[in-house]
Amino acid sequence: MFPETRERLFRFLHEGRVSVLSTCTSKGEPHSSVMHYSCAAEPPGLYFSTDDRSAKARDCRENPRASVALGWSETEWVTVQMRGGLRALTLPAELEAAKAAHYAVHPNARQFDTDPHTMFLAFEPDWVRFSDLAAAPAIVEEMTLP
Repeated sequence: MFPETRERLFRFLHEGRVSVLSTCTSKGEPHSSVMHYSCAAEPPGLYFSTDDRSAKARDCRENPRASVALGWSETEWVTVQMRGGLRALTLPAELEAAKAAHYAVHPNARQFDTDPHTMFLAFEPDWVRFSDLAAAPAIVEEMTLP
């Protein structure tokens, strides 16, 4: 991915707030959820807050592979698709970093902070596609991450 496109990708991720997170059960059954997200300290990683009884939390425990899609505008044809690993955060330092990032973007989510079922998930992509189909010429670039 060209450095200019990578910069646009990171800016797009930081400007957004909503994505579709797709998980899969151990039996291969897909599940998609519209989710608020926040950016991890190392983009393009993302954080999600959810209930530990949710389908996505169960799927994360059974099958750590997930995908994320972003981009909703019919006037700005920019989209991002990512595949990677999804894991529950359990270490105190990781949880604090995720909470700080998430509540800075989604302050209303703080109301769930004391709920014992609230958990944070970290999405760490290993493949990313950035598309801007309104650009001339259109931009469609992919990158593979370690």
